[in-house]
Amino acid sequence: MKRFLSKIIVFFILISVVSGGICCFLYTNRYKIIDYNLKEDTRLIFIGNSMVECSVVDDRLSNCQNVAKSAKQYLFALADLREILKFNPQVDTVVLGCSPFTLREFQADNEYYNSVFIESVNYYAPFLKINEYAMLPETLPFLKFDFGIYGLRYLWTPQVPGAYLYNKRQNLQKAIEFEKKKDKELLDKNVRRNAVTLYALQEIKDVCKKYDVTLMFLAPPIWNAKESYDLNEYRTLMHKYLTTDDKKILDFTELSMPDSCYADIIHLNHYGADILTEHLKKRLGR
Repeated sequence: MKRFLSKIIVFFILISVVSGGICCFLYTNRYKIIDYNLKEDTRLIFIGNSMVECSVVDDRLSNCQNVAKSAKQYLFALADLREILKFNPQVDTVVLGCSPFTLREFQADNEYYNSVFIESVNYYAPFLKINEYAMLPETLPFLKFDFGIYGLRYLWTPQVPGAYLYNKRQNLQKAIEFEKKKDKELLDKNVRRNAVTLYALQEIKDVCKKYDVTLMFLAPPIWNAKESYDLNEYRTLMHKYLTTDDKKILDFTELSMPDSCYADIIHLNHYGADILTEHLKKRLGR
């Protein structure tokens, strides 16, 4: 029995040592994983999840780059933003995406306990602070040994933070049929918000302040938004968690567009992105 227990202890020690070694290696080589050097003339960046990624055609806006990426929670947008602003002092404006989903779903802890999130942890592991690991149980060596090994693959496939997704999908009708089965979404202002997301939002604000960068928020169009969401409550939450300055909220939630501009109920296709980009050009003076 003692011999068996000794083997178990040795096994876990080896796992810890190997995992720690891989993590150190990844941290040392972290800038081979993601290239954070933007174009020299970039002054404005859009950052967030797929709703932003699919909505902004950055080459139609002067001095602009879209670095949003699918399924990117605010914690990983924060990790990107810290590095982007450190390496690109020419950036003077950051536009962060927001939606009823980012202001509603982060009320549930399980947003941070799914396969998409775990893959993002693998990807961003070298860019998170120690206190941020402490907030994420999945990253503890004994519970998530594979994240270091999984992350090694990115050394051979360096990524950019994000890019405009040329969305050709036409799945709107299918999404509408699914939506009809649901009740109207309500945004509960009294519910406990996820601590990780609240932390990330505050840190994003602090990072922008540190680098003297203007922080704005983009709410892209949503199909049939008024009928699907309590938009008054949505905007109340915007003011509570994002900013009280309406000039810094680019709210296009109810922008009128034909169905042909939507890939599904929450994503624009390239036709819709062209239209929204023209509106952004006027609002931002670019």
